[in-house]
Amino acid sequence: MNVSIRNMVGADIEPLAKFHTDEEAAWLAGGGAISGDTATHVARFARLLDDESGELLLRTIIVDGEVAGYIATFLREDAREISYWLGRQFWGKGIVTHALKVFLLQVKEIFPDQSIYARVVESNIGSAKVLEKTGFRSLREEQFFSEARQGEVSETLYILK
Repeated sequence: MNVSIRNMVGADIEPLAKFHTDEEAAWLAGGGAISGDTATHVARFARLLDDESGELLLRTIIVDGEVAGYIATFLREDAREISYWLGRQFWGKGIVTHALKVFLLQVKEIFPDQSIYARVVESNIGSAKVLEKTGFRSLREEQFFSEARQGEVSETLYILK
């Protein structure tokens, strides 16, 4: 299996948007819009792709030439965070772990003095393992309202220094 990441391009938006219509994946992630409407997600990715702030990095995860997901870093309340999403057919194969390792090297080159944070809903054990394998450490538990779950959920905030 050949896993790589590249700068996100317009042609990646449609398959990535379709991944976000997967209600089970949205529930597992605890976040994200739960709209089954691909057009909603296409518009969101198009807005993100047009971002010129210099604070947002978007990469598409490619597996054997196929769009498999994305990985991003952005600022939230002056803290650098990462986020990733993978199509369900690609889960459990070490793809995100590999992509995140490569991505973190790029992030550290561009933003060398910033700690990086990530958030994982308590029931998303696979994502927690990915973060731990790539050097993130648990910082604290937080509560937030999950649109996908229509209620309060616990999440762990992770940090990579």
